Amino acid sequence: MTTAPPLNLIDPDLQSRIHSCWLGKSIGGTLGLPAEGMMERLHFSFYDPVPTIAPPNDDLELQLVWLHLVEKTGASLTQADFAKAWRDHLHYMWDEYGRTRWNLRRGVPIENVGTFENHFHAGMGSPIRSEIWACLFAGDPDSAAHYAALDASLDHGTEGIAGEVLFAVMQSEVAAGKNLEEALPLAVNYIPANSEIAQAVEEILKNHRSGVPAWDCWKELLSRHGNENFTHAPLNVALTIWALWYGEGDFEKSILLAVNGGYDTDCTAATVGATLGFILGPEGIPARWIAPIGEGVL
Repeated sequence: MTTAPPLNLIDPDLQSRIHSCWLGKSIGGTLGLPAEGMMERLHFSFYDPVPTIAPPNDDLELQLVWLHLVEKTGASLTQADFAKAWRDHLHYMWDEYGRTRWNLRRGVPIENVGTFENHFHAGMGSPIRSEIWACLFAGDPDSAAHYAALDASLDHGTEGIAGEVLFAVMQSEVAAGKNLEEALPLAVNYIPANSEIAQAVEEILKNHRSGVPAWDCWKELLSRHGNENFTHAPLNVALTIWALWYGEGDFEKSILLAVNGGYDTDCTAATVGATLGFILGPEGIPARWIAPIGEGVL
């Protein structure tokens, strides 16, 4: 693992990719927020309703806390550092977030905090916060994977951790200039081969190679990985990869696939937007998606 360089020492091209990553993240999260939890095929073609500002979103807020943590502590973080950040700065009380806070308050051993009495250990709370590790460790997948797994271990088990690691490594590689076709297979090697997420990703790639249409593949994913919990990570991580793969590098097509696929839509579309932001840069994001929300982070 390496220490992340200060931002002012990062080359201008990477700085531009990082800026575009967060812009894409904000666009996707804003687009998907009104549809969150809808578990059927949707038909969005633009923001609905059209916003005047990007709304608050835990996908971004959590990563700002981690950025603050890195700025204070440096890159050699431990589970104890993350636990302190949870206690001091995070006050979400739903699903895995609330369970983590409760487990920390009642003294559950830190190595068990993510899974003890946590019915949301395979949720999307950790895969949504992969970008910070890709930005800090662009082109260094080992470090991105290490910190993504460490981060996710505070509130998730195997599948939640695998989701964040998969995204962090994939995004670390595209931030450094690899294309998606190169980055995704490399990222899959960092997660357990027998995980549901790894199996779902292989199904998507196989279907795409075989010419299976996008929405037929979507139906198959729902049939094999559907869950009554709309935040179930294996399905939502799969829907994210499905939108990226079938979106074929087109920003608008890809984020609309992610949202119209339903389930945890603010998360899936945000990760799709962020990943394509790394790849396409600011010039690859259509102005009509930027204009309603601007480029600030609340």
